[in-house]
This record gives sequence, structure tokens and C-alpha cells, in this order.
Amino acid sequence: MKNFILLIFVFVSTIINAQINFIGFDTTVCGSALTQNYTFTNYSTGGGPSSARHGFRVFKNGIQVHQSTAGNGINSKFAIDMLFINDSIGFLTFRSGQGGNHVLKTNDYGTTWATTNVGGAPNYHETYIVNENTIYTATSYQSFIMIIRSTSNGNKILHDLTPSGTQVIHDNIFGTSLCQRDTLKVAFTYNGSPVNYHFVLHQLSTSIQKQTANDQNTLVYPNPARTFFSFENLSIETSQVQLYSITGSLIKNYSQQDILTNYFHIEDIKNGAYFIRIQSNSSIRSIKLIISN
Repeated sequence: MKNFILLIFVFVSTIINAQINFIGFDTTVCGSALTQNYTFTNYSTGGGPSSARHGFRVFKNGIQVHQSTAGNGINSKFAIDMLFINDSIGFLTFRSGQGGNHVLKTNDYGTTWATTNVGGAPNYHETYIVNENTIYTATSYQSFIMIIRSTSNGNKILHDLTPSGTQVIHDNIFGTSLCQRDTLKVAFTYNGSPVNYHFVLHQLSTSIQKQTANDQNTLVYPNPARTFFSFENLSIETSQVQLYSITGSLIKNYSQQDILTNYFHIEDIKNGAYFIRIQSNSSIRSIKLIISN
């Protein structure tokens, strides 16, 4: 029994004492204005710790253009990062009172802000802007790493509970990268060992029509597809993705690695209409896919 208790203690201590260090993205954000005209400050109102309310203000050339609604407890807002890619379009990251990181976007010179990303691990590292439609946010906590790709069409979450080595993840972005790049690398160390995420960016037209799933959240594209398909808003609880013929025959059963990288090969599948069956802990749904190669 003593040995068993000791093993539990060592295991828990290893997790608590795990060291994740963020090295960075392999490139800087490309843009014209960046942060040079914009600043932010945090403010508080009210009394003691239990009643104080927290929010942030945004300034352009020293003139206030926005003030968030202050909240207390889990509704508190603490701005921690802000970056503009031109004079009107920018992204601001704030931490809520419950420890999550939220990314907001403005299209009107900082006057109004809309949520593009909700969540992320408590330790915020950096946000990288691919273009006005797509950003990546790197976060971590204790022994896991979480990278969130956010677009106006939804989020994709990479939640790595066992960081190690190098992972290659195929991802889809809408529009052209500001830096004219088709790859993005994110580097960490975990207990001194290098951990790298290599995103291969597939640039899609912003006019691509996306097929909506039954729950109006999960999207598949491109559709029609030639060599692969991917999802927007694929639940982190997804346990199985299968491809069926229109007559109900199982054509392909995709692996957990396919689900993790969100890249599903169809080079060996004949042209025609198919159904993608997506199963998670709480639902099973189907999306029609046209293959035309």
C-alpha cells in the first residue's frame, strides 16, 4: 500500500511540476499598422476583492475608442495582448475571471469588438495573425498544450495532453496569408525536450460554400472535394469519423491521428456522393460530401 501511495504521489508531482516553456512562432506577424496607434489599459471599479469589477479600455492615438463592460468574479476582463494588422482591423486578448483566454476582433478602428475565440488554457503565450480571417492562439497549463485556431466561421482546438516530438497538422485558412506563407510552426519545450507543431496551411477562397451539419455547427470543406476534406468546429469529443457510400456501405474508417490533424485523405476514393458519419460522446451526425477528382 505504501508503494502504491508513493507511485500516486510521484505521478501527481510529475504533472504538477511539469515545465512547459513557450519558444514562439517561427515568424512575426505581417501587417502595416500593427500596434503603433493603439494601446489598452485595464480598470477597476467598486470595493474589495469580492465586489470589485474589472474591464479594459482601448485607445487610438491616445483617444479612448472603446470601454468594455466591467464585471466581477468570473465575468472580470483583464486585457493582456492586442495587435492590429492595419489601421482598422485588430485582435485583443483578455483573460476572464475564471481563467480562460478570449480573443476579440474589431473591424472598425477599435470601436466595437466581437468574440472570435472563447477558451484556451490559463497560461496565455501569444496570438499569431495569419490574415484578417484566421488567428492562432498558443496557451498551456501544467502538463498540456492547447493551440486554438479561430476564424469567423468557428474554432479548431489542438489539445495535446502528452506533448512530445513534432506533430504535422493540416489546416484550412480562408484567404491569403499576410506573409504569403503556407506553413506555420509553433515551438515549446516540455521538461526540457523540444515539442513542435508544424501547421500546413491550405488556403481556401472566402467564397467557398460550406456544407452545414445537422447541428448547424460542424462544417466540411472543400465540398466538392478532390484529395482531402477537413472540418470547421469539429468537437474535441469526436471519437470516430467514417465515410459511407450513398447506399450505406462503409468505405473508410479514419484513424484518431486523422481526427487530431483534421485532415482526411480521399485520393483513393472514386468520384460520387458520400456521407461522412461523425460520432462524439454526445451525438452522431452525418454530412453529405461530393468527391470529384
